[in-house]
Amino acid sequence: MAPVQTSLKNKRPAGEKMPRADFITSVLLMALSAFVIIESLRMPRLEHRNINPYTIPGMVPAILGVIMGVLSITLFFRAMRYGGYRLSKHTTAATSSSSASAGDGSPQKVGFWHKPETLRVILTVGFCLLYAIILVGWAWYPIATFLYVFGFIVIFEYDRTKGPGEQKRIFILAGVEALLTAVLVSVVFRYVFLIRLP
Repeated sequence: MAPVQTSLKNKRPAGEKMPRADFITSVLLMALSAFVIIESLRMPRLEHRNINPYTIPGMVPAILGVIMGVLSITLFFRAMRYGGYRLSKHTTAATSSSSASAGDGSPQKVGFWHKPETLRVILTVGFCLLYAIILVGWAWYPIATFLYVFGFIVIFEYDRTKGPGEQKRIFILAGVEALLTAVLVSVVFRYVFLIRLP
């Protein structure tokens, strides 16, 4: 857990770590979001049935496409800021090597499976699978969502070098955010999109 926390609390800006990868990812996500939005607009709107405009088939995909587009554009400009559009693999490797060797003058190679970023990705994927496969369907949706958000925040924010008493704020904020997320998502789907969640 400690290596993951070290990565999260790194003082280097997030966009400085992998600008080239961020740039490529942002371009792909922008293309995907544009495709999703276009296909959503092409879906039938069922006007002849006089249904609620908020319940048309393309509404949710369009909203998700817009959100993904906004986030990918943000990632794109952040990558541009750190030169992601012009960094070669050699330059990226040199930058990573110089960062790793800072402090003792010699490169410190870390295995792929021991990198903080790798551990963070594994934890994220595992937690998402736990939520999608086990929690949703086993527990009432608001409860499953509350547990997922609360656990996710605590796992990535909790500092094991400190005692639980010193980190009450993390638990309080995690509880508030998890509660708001569970309630708002459930209410929006139930009363706006007219979709009853499990």
